[in-house]
Amino acid sequence: MKLSFGRLVLSFFLLLGLLTAGVASWQLWVVGHGGFEFRMHQGRYEAIVEKIGPLGPTKSEMCRYQFPDIDQPQLIELLRPEDQDVSGQGAGMVWALRADSSLQVWIETVDWGHAGEWGYAYSSDGKPPVWNADLFGERWFLGKQLDAHWWTIYFDLG
Repeated sequence: MKLSFGRLVLSFFLLLGLLTAGVASWQLWVVGHGGFEFRMHQGRYEAIVEKIGPLGPTKSEMCRYQFPDIDQPQLIELLRPEDQDVSGQGAGMVWALRADSSLQVWIETVDWGHAGEWGYAYSSDGKPPVWNADLFGERWFLGKQLDAHWWTIYFDLG
């Protein structure tokens, strides 16, 4: 069976389109919004929370941290109030707040600048964490609950 040049080109572009759609779907639903990606790396995120717990904020205090490598949560650094976030370079940012007896932690895992930012929120008491824009300066939204203590979060500029 011989394929004509036109059919070969059509097949190539069809395959290329399917591959592009697959990669885009993976990025948007798996990497950016939780689910499979969260389950794969949940131990990393829990290690970050465990590291912040003893360092963490006192009641009603907010702290900002940054980790240079998600695989090494022991390298997490406390940021100074004057340190500014740069759009498109925020992956690795962590915010923590102690509200009453609950430790609440927000971890930014994906930062595509104006295309959006995603991550996960943790609450030690299992109640949905409450983002305080007055303390944090941005507005994150709570997404779906992943288990008893974890939620997806997103910050959508558009």
